[in-house]
Amino acid sequence: MLQTAKYAFYILFHPNDGFWELKNQKTKTFGAANLILALLCLMNVLSLQFTSFHYGFLDRDSHNIVFTISSFIIHL
Repeated sequence: MLQTAKYAFYILFHPNDGFWELKNQKTKTFGAANLILALLCLMNVLSLQFTSFHYGFLDRDSHNIVFTISSFIIHL
């Protein structure tokens, strides 16, 4: 899993070589992709939760984390 996460950063910094290897050598890593999506979802929830009321208008009493996560996944 750690090796596939390193490959994601390799594609980030070397996109031409990384995507060529992904296409021709069939190095598909669904585990790393799911890990990145889970971290992205977590960062979205934390951003909504900890943004100050000056910048984000979120009613803390009616905020539902399950709804936030499901709407994030649906919008992907």
